[in-house]
Amino acid sequence: MPEINWTKRALKQLYGLPQKEGNAIEDAVEALAKWPDIPI
Repeated sequence: MPEINWTKRALKQLYGLPQKEGNAIEDAVEALAKWPDIPI
């Protein structure tokens, strides 16, 4: 499942950011994940 690989890479990048920015991005990603699927 490509999503899982993407998530692992994204988390590695998040942990490289300062804590405040990392948390803000993580919160935004979690909020977006709750949205219904939107066709691109």
